[in-house]
Amino acid sequence: MSLNYKVLNLEGTEVGSVTLDPAVFAGAVNEALVHQVVTWQRNRTRQGTHATLNRSKIEATNKKPYKQKGTGRARRGSDVSPLLVGGAVIFGPQPKSYETRLNKKMKKSALVSALTAKAAKATLIVVDNLSVDGKTKTFAKALSKLGIVKGGAVVVCGSRDEQLERSTKNLQKIVNLPAEGVNVYDLVKHKYLICSKAGVEAITKRVKGA
Repeated sequence: MSLNYKVLNLEGTEVGSVTLDPAVFAGAVNEALVHQVVTWQRNRTRQGTHATLNRSKIEATNKKPYKQKGTGRARRGSDVSPLLVGGAVIFGPQPKSYETRLNKKMKKSALVSALTAKAAKATLIVVDNLSVDGKTKTFAKALSKLGIVKGGAVVVCGSRDEQLERSTKNLQKIVNLPAEGVNVYDLVKHKYLICSKAGVEAITKRVKGA
């Protein structure tokens, strides 16, 4: 069963239609799995290098700071006690890995869910051609005519386009990705997905070949 979807030009005028593969743009939406994959993606960016100084990491003398009795002060056995200013930290964060594992089937299903949601909510915008002159102002004007004023967008074309990259790099909440770089986190983070017809074909080929 095919899925017909309208195609616009950069002026916002409907110029035709494209057939979307239902296996990619009309699958089952699994929100729990989407959340799981987004968490996995974000965890991969965490360095896990945070660290605090515990008692074993502070270089200090082991000498008792003052005698046990007769001073009227609390009994101290060390200058690096966590109770003192400049002392060690109790149960502070230490270096760790946040990496989790997901199999390919789960990642693919989550990507299909995210793409399906874009098509179902009509936040997938297919244009006949994404060729621009490389000017930010030109592409910003095109976004306005396509009805994208806020919420951000992921822009995908069939192959790398340096002019398109130049046009989008200074626009806030606009990310230009190749078809092989389309991911669940960016699709969830940005409201719209703008694809050229070639971009739709490239995404379909990637998902079905994964």
